[in-house]
Amino acid sequence: MKKYLKFLFLFICNLTFYQLAAVDVTTWKYTFEAGEVRTFSPGKIIATSTSSDRTIADCVAHLGEDKVTFTAMKPGIVSYVVSYQDSKGVAHSINYVIEVIDITNITIPQTLSVKVGETYKFNPIIQDSRMEKYLLDWKSTDNSVATIDNDYTKKVPIPGWSNLYDITYIRGGNIDTHKPGRTLITCSYKNISATCQLTVEPIYVSNILFQDSGIEMTEFQNIQLNPTILPENATNKDIDWKSTNPSVAIVDNKGVVTALNKGKTVITASSKDGSQITSNYLITVNSLEKENVEIELMIDDFAQFSTNIEHGTPFEFSILPPTNEWRINSFTVNGKDATNELVNGKYSIDAAEESMLMLVEFAYEGQLTFFDMTTGISSIIGDSNISISKKEARLYLSNFKVGAEVKIYTMGGHLVGHHISVNNALEIEINPGYYVLSIDGDCVKIKI
Repeated sequence: MKKYLKFLFLFICNLTFYQLAAVDVTTWKYTFEAGEVRTFSPGKIIATSTSSDRTIADCVAHLGEDKVTFTAMKPGIVSYVVSYQDSKGVAHSINYVIEVIDITNITIPQTLSVKVGETYKFNPIIQDSRMEKYLLDWKSTDNSVATIDNDYTKKVPIPGWSNLYDITYIRGGNIDTHKPGRTLITCSYKNISATCQLTVEPIYVSNILFQDSGIEMTEFQNIQLNPTILPENATNKDIDWKSTNPSVAIVDNKGVVTALNKGKTVITASSKDGSQITSNYLITVNSLEKENVEIELMIDDFAQFSTNIEHGTPFEFSILPPTNEWRINSFTVNGKDATNELVNGKYSIDAAEESMLMLVEFAYEGQLTFFDMTTGISSIIGDSNISISKKEARLYLSNFKVGAEVKIYTMGGHLVGHHISVNNALEIEINPGYYVLSIDGDCVKIKI
């Protein structure tokens, strides 16, 4: 009975395959990695068969279901014919050709040197020539030195099939370098790997160029040196500056040269990246004789003194009080007390600053009579027709010529009032106290 049933089953299967033989067979080829599993859903399964080695890839399909699962096991090629019915009951057949691939060895360069900022593409050699089908894992041990991208896969729909996809493999192994240093690049596939020691080298300076061979300077003058560093993408453009004769001119770490004394010196610019590139620049310093400037400061000139002397020029000048009865009480330069720097009324500057404000304060040492302004005083200054009076903190002047210059000073020499008469009278508001009144250069001390 069992033998009869077996015979009947084989007869039915042969009849089925005989009937299916008349059906057109579509061939689809897929590449699998060893161990990979994929499932397809062509339709209602009615039969499966193979004429190849099932140890290469196994096929699991249950009659009446709509799924076919392939499991890749070892390198080789195997084909399975799967017959199915579509939604209308029409029979179709697909010949699944399964190619199983695998690798046993990966080879990449053991050492590699590239410049910082450059890129590099690894092309590993593997035992199986169909490398593009393998997903490789790339890693860098120091991503700050260099990074490397990985493989990845992309599903691509198979034309005419809504639920079937092919796999597109996108190759990795592209290096981007970031800074000088070393890192290990590893290429892995499953338990197989290869390692490369990658050295990222700096881009060294090749030349340091000045616009000209040298320049002439004067004592105490400053200039900024700005050489061109080649190549433009050099990793380290820092320069070491030196002067061969620092007594003539010095240079700071930013390339600013300061001329000191007459003579010549060579400024040397050297690369600091180890390339040992140097360039020389000749500095010729010419001396400047100090200008002798004699400035007569009258009492009304105490507030400030300015010169047109060029910035950096050394000069010397004298401060002369208006008369022997006056002395220099204080002298400041740009807010700094310089009274003790006066020698016999002379002040010397090695190099004029870009902006200078000099203040001179005089003190009177002569004998002036105090005049009480409560009743008024007349005929005390030069012209006997001038009249001076005071009322409620106001000073009244009259009977003097049109255009007369009237100045009022504190006893310390500070100018607190300056007027030019437009007629023969003036009315001046002033606080109570002691003052020096000057009318066209004639002075008198008054009490208000």
